[in-house]
Amino acid sequence: MNTIQGIIADDNGNQVSGFNGNLHVELFDKIQRITTLNNDKDGSYTFSDRPVALYTGYVQVDAGVFSISFKLPKEINPDFGTGRIIYYALDNTNNNEAQGYFENFIVGGTDLKSGIELPASSTGFSVTNFPNPVTNQTRFVVDYSGSEAIVNATVEIFDVSGRKIKSISQSSIDNLTWDLSTGSGNKVKAGVYMYRIALKTPAHDINSGYNKLIIVD
Repeated sequence: MNTIQGIIADDNGNQVSGFNGNLHVELFDKIQRITTLNNDKDGSYTFSDRPVALYTGYVQVDAGVFSISFKLPKEINPDFGTGRIIYYALDNTNNNEAQGYFENFIVGGTDLKSGIELPASSTGFSVTNFPNPVTNQTRFVVDYSGSEAIVNATVEIFDVSGRKIKSISQSSIDNLTWDLSTGSGNKVKAGVYMYRIALKTPAHDINSGYNKLIIVD
C-alpha cells in the first residue's frame, strides 16, 4: 500500500487551514517518446508524454490537510524513472481552488504479491476530442449515458505543469469547442495539454478523468 500525505499551501508555502473540500489525485508513470501515425501523410510528430495513468482518485481535504492510500497495478513497467503526480482541489464553500504537481519520486520495480486492477471509469460519460493532434480548433465529444438532463458543461484545460489555462462553460454538450486560446486570449504553444469536463444536472455534478490533447504548429 502506498500513502501520500500533504497540505494545501499558499504562495509562501504556509498551510491554508481554512481549506475544506475535495482533492483529485492522478499519478502518471514515466515519460515516453511517442510518434504520431502520420495518417494524413503530412509528416509525423514526435513528442514526450506520460500516457499511462497508474492511479486516479479523490480524497477529502480537512483544514488544508489530506492523505490518500492506494495500490499500484501489477502491470507497471518495471524500469525505474521519475513519475508525476497532479493535484487539483476544490473548496466549494469558500469558492477556492488549488492545483500543483510533484515529480521528485521514482516509479518502477515489481512486487508480484501486491497490486490491483484499476477499475474502469464510473463517471457515466466518456470524452474524446477531434481532431487530435490539433492545429487550429478542436471539438470535445461527450458520450453521456445518464438519464438526467444536462444543464451545464464545463471544459477545463491545463498545461503539463497542472496550471489551468482555459475554462469554457455552456448550457449543453453540443458544439463544445476550443479555439486554442488561453483565458487571456493568446494562442497556446505547441505541446501536450490535459483537459477534463464537468457536467451539471439538476441533482448531480459529475467529472471526467483527465484526457490529453496534442497541439502542433
